[in-house]
Amino acid sequence: MKLIKQYVDRLLQYIDSGRFFRSPIKVFYILIGVSTFLPVVLPIALLFIPQVNDFISSLGGWPTVVSYLGVLVLIVYFLALGFFGFYYWRNRQRDLYATVRPGDKIKAIPVCAHIVRCLGEWNGIYLFVSIMGAYLILYVLALISGGGDFLGFLIILFGGLLAIPPLCLVLFLISYPIILSAHAISERLLIRAIVANNVSDLGDIHRAAVMPETEESLASGANKQEMPTVSSVVTESAAESTPTTNEE
Repeated sequence: MKLIKQYVDRLLQYIDSGRFFRSPIKVFYILIGVSTFLPVVLPIALLFIPQVNDFISSLGGWPTVVSYLGVLVLIVYFLALGFFGFYYWRNRQRDLYATVRPGDKIKAIPVCAHIVRCLGEWNGIYLFVSIMGAYLILYVLALISGGGDFLGFLIILFGGLLAIPPLCLVLFLISYPIILSAHAISERLLIRAIVANNVSDLGDIHRAAVMPETEESLASGANKQEMPTVSSVVTESAAESTPTTNEE
């Protein structure tokens, strides 16, 4: 029985310390970071499909070279995105330790707020970076292919450059609200946990809400008493002039 009691005490201590809520999320962040390398498998798998190799080889000459170069660039690009995602989630995993401090009463809500913020940030950033990077890769490959003639090359060159600012604007207008909404929801959850962790009881919340109003009303009443009115000034001046008239 004593052994069971020790295990129960350790379990409750593990939950009360907040590690019970942080540890699974830490593993979840690592899994997401590792999963960002999964898109690299797609272009590598294409190289091992006989139909794809036959199609690329049938193009002949320069188009075949450009096709294989495009696959190689995609592999490098997805590797870069994978490292970007891995380091992002690794840094956020370190931030997770600061969500729950020793002595905090509320432990689960800050962890949920951190998850919401990170998922929103990652979706917004990944959407912008991945689409923009894919467009730039296709643009460079189209320039290398030459467009068939000099006129086609000019169309690809200037048309692609002119399309970059609108594309950046559209992606920003999509990704920015995602990040903003995630932060707003996260902060709304977090502010309740901060208030609950920094007050000892509901009386502190009531006093924190009522005392500023009371102090403001007292200060406004004092100001009204200190500020002389027009009638009081006239009365005081009349009283001062009355003895002077009687003496004369």
